[in-house]
Amino acid sequence: MENSILYTFTTIAQALAGAFALLSAFVLYRFQALNESMFKASVGLRSIWDDPSHIESYEMLRGLSVWPLLNKAIDAQVAKRAAAGVQLPFEVVVASVRLHAGESLHRVLTRAFWAAVVLTFLAMTGSVAVLPYAHEIALARSPRFIHALNLAGVIAFSLCMLSYVAVIYTALVSNYGRSIVQKRIDELIKGR
Repeated sequence: MENSILYTFTTIAQALAGAFALLSAFVLYRFQALNESMFKASVGLRSIWDDPSHIESYEMLRGLSVWPLLNKAIDAQVAKRAAAGVQLPFEVVVASVRLHAGESLHRVLTRAFWAAVVLTFLAMTGSVAVLPYAHEIALARSPRFIHALNLAGVIAFSLCMLSYVAVIYTALVSNYGRSIVQKRIDELIKGR
């Protein structure tokens, strides 16, 4: 029975360490790709600024990738232009929507990743905490308790894997501003 405890919890700790390292690399890559995509999308919004000092501030925020602040400034400028009756080009509207969608995706992905971090920390810490006491647990506890302990470890491992799937799903499945261009996509498909 001691061997089952040792095998279960060392395997859990090792497998989670490897899987979490891969997940972290994937998420880092996704954040970089998302940031680059938002940076490129924001080029078209330069035209909504009239004052050179505003353009300079816009470029500084854009270069720092401070998307929440930049989106607030863009929304204020778009509202100002709409109040003045100025029709914004479609490309500007699409760029603005893409920045908001990118910011939202970044926020959701960050939350999903932190949930995976917490679950992984708890599962790995629990696994490592059980290992030194495997011998005492095997001597003092019933086989039913040991099976329940192993099952708890497997459940913790499964929850971590499910959180990794959630992170990957969040990172890969995104509309990223598609709603604003869906009408034009449909027109292109129908050949109008």
